[in-house]
Amino acid sequence: MATKTTIGTRVWEMSCAGVALGLSLATAPAVTIQEARGLGAGATGVTVRGIVTATQFGQPIHIQDATAAIAVFNATGGPPAVADEIEVTGDLVDFNGLLEFAPGSVLTVLSRGNPLPAPLVLAPDVMAADTTDAYESKLVRVEDVLTFSVGTFAGNVNYVFENLQGAVQVRIDRDTELVGTPIPASDVHVTGILGQYRGTYQLMPRTLADIELAGTDLDPPAVEDVAAEDATHVVVTYNEPVDPATAARILRLPGARSG
Repeated sequence: MATKTTIGTRVWEMSCAGVALGLSLATAPAVTIQEARGLGAGATGVTVRGIVTATQFGQPIHIQDATAAIAVFNATGGPPAVADEIEVTGDLVDFNGLLEFAPGSVLTVLSRGNPLPAPLVLAPDVMAADTTDAYESKLVRVEDVLTFSVGTFAGNVNYVFENLQGAVQVRIDRDTELVGTPIPASDVHVTGILGQYRGTYQLMPRTLADIELAGTDLDPPAVEDVAAEDATHVVVTYNEPVDPATAARILRLPGARSG
């Protein structure tokens, strides 16, 4: 029985008699990651090449080329390290909204110590509005965001970071070094891999260096007094003049207003 498989723009014909003959997965022509993503879940025998941008989550790892990025779950071969260029061949599946290479895919390390792609700076509202998954698995950065969470980061927990442009869900993976470190109390820039879980994008920092304090103000305004004005408002007194547009962010209380 002859079957035809389309990979990229080429059609490969194989004869099958119990065991597939002809072209093997290892010799399938490489396509760009963007082309692979266009094939979608269910595509088989897909080969791509890319730079490894994250291995810190255990599984999956993430790779990126000049066109797009994709997750690779529990492939055989390697093991790869961040900044390796690898080739991956396998089948594509959807895992709770995340497109990835399925377990059992085969990877080969082609080179090591390559430059990483520069993080793509995205505003939270632009990220949330995307319906094409164009940024999925890419190295992404959001700037000047703040969380109202306090304490220390826990593993496999989601934290909401926000600014005036919207909010982004930051997921702390249990395998990263961020677990147990202090949650920042001021504005930060967050870099990480943009994952997805059931329709919600999640920015996943890899290391402590991925959460960077924003600005250079080493002596920010401090709250001196908070007094109730009525049932729905409080008056906040600071130790120096504060822009009312950012006063509630310094106080770190949702809905607070400055007086």
